[in-house]
Amino acid sequence: MDGGVEEVFSAWDVQRNEFVDAHPQFAQQLGPLSQTINSFRDRTIDVSAKVDYLLWPLGLQCIESFEDILLNAMHGRGAAAQRLMRSMYERVALLFFLEKHPDRADELHEEASIDLDRLLTEFEKTGLTPTTLEIRENIRGKASTARAGRKRCEQCGAPRGRITVPEMVSKGEPPAESLEQGPPGYVGLAVLSGSCYLEPTFQTYATAYSVALAMRPTETGAVYDGAEQAKRAPIMLIAAHHMVLGVMYRLSERFRLGMSDELAERIEQHSECWPELKAAQGELHETGAPNDKSG
Repeated sequence: MDGGVEEVFSAWDVQRNEFVDAHPQFAQQLGPLSQTINSFRDRTIDVSAKVDYLLWPLGLQCIESFEDILLNAMHGRGAAAQRLMRSMYERVALLFFLEKHPDRADELHEEASIDLDRLLTEFEKTGLTPTTLEIRENIRGKASTARAGRKRCEQCGAPRGRITVPEMVSKGEPPAESLEQGPPGYVGLAVLSGSCYLEPTFQTYATAYSVALAMRPTETGAVYDGAEQAKRAPIMLIAAHHMVLGVMYRLSERFRLGMSDELAERIEQHSECWPELKAAQGELHETGAPNDKSG
């Protein structure tokens, strides 16, 4: 193996070991979590509704997103994990929303066709042709059909298929007081929105904001501080761990996988990690940490 590659792998080993030493509660739960995920993936589901064909693969994608965050966060790549969190949070919000509102699935799919057509049109204005003519015509036809059949909100007139992530969160999870009836230690998506959706959105789409977070002032100007992003690693990993457990619990209930008790136990055990998350948030001078419902 090339010496440069060995040095990189060696550095990754050091970073991973440092993370494990700094977050023992999470490290203890990683093995059991891996076993639960593998068992969940091996299950065969019984489809009873059209939306189930979307919910199950969407849930598996959420698991993949967690594993991507795990890989980055355990090696100190907190900013990278935060950018990955942006898409994971949206997938989880969409899954929860569609489970409660399956009738909205077609509307969201049609609106996506319109968005794709609009994006390709912007490409074409610059002379770029990112797809073949056949694919482009197919997309244009689907978008035209979707526009013709667009349903609109009776109150505001906005397309029903255009819904924001915060709206999906508010309509996809039970009211806050109902969360108390769920697995002990489960806090839901809403209280994670600042660290796991708002700031990751800035990190992903606002380049100036993302770069500024990693700059450290000096006497002569500023330098890039790569160590800054490591502070975000435990926040992203602990939150992603909580979210993926919530996804598996919700789908276990829906598809009767027989794993709900096991997942409820995992969620309650995971609540022991909240002090570590709060401490990491404190280092970043953030507010709005999730409440530790485990007491």
